[in-house]
Amino acid sequence: MSQQAPILRLRETGENLPASLRSEVLALGYGAINPLILLLQDESAGFADAPAGDWPPIKSVDQPVELEAERAILAMLEHLTTTTIDEIIFRRIVV
Repeated sequence: MSQQAPILRLRETGENLPASLRSEVLALGYGAINPLILLLQDESAGFADAPAGDWPPIKSVDQPVELEAERAILAMLEHLTTTTIDEIIFRRIVV
């Protein structure tokens, strides 16, 4: 399995993240962090009319938190400056 395969599938996943895909991403360990940060920073991945709606960046926040990846914190904090308190991703980052 390519390291990018789970991340690519995450880009196509809507609100409900399958447990198997979550496990695959977490199995990548710290190798998943940079691709997840890039997904968070990819504005087109968060468009409401994107294939998975605006969920992929939201999902990209959950995974580094579970991996306890401190190096993802800066990217998440920077992303907060582009969101509002009413957005789901804002609440995921802040919690």
